[in-house]
Amino acid sequence: MVSSKLREQLKDAYKKTCNQTININDYAGTDFDILFDILTAETFIAGLADRLIEGETIDTLERSILERQLFSGKVWHLDNGEECVLSHDLEILTYAKQVENLRNICMRILK
Repeated sequence: MVSSKLREQLKDAYKKTCNQTININDYAGTDFDILFDILTAETFIAGLADRLIEGETIDTLERSILERQLFSGKVWHLDNGEECVLSHDLEILTYAKQVENLRNICMRILK
């Protein structure tokens, strides 16, 4: 059984992440590619968070994808194994932290 406090943390993180606005068209080159990766991850994680909020289940494949840490310190981990330091752009760094926080709360609920 998931605690009501943890469920509220998930709802708050979900709202905060979904309400974050970042315009990918303001970026080019590597920053665009990194932001695209973060936005893709956010879409997937937010979809799973929404399902958890509604009391639905997450299948094994989705869970295995969710288990992969995306962000640590100031480094975003790409699917291909590359690591990208985000310290040069505060907006991207903040957004990546929010996505990782949402992922972490989802994982705590699934344990």
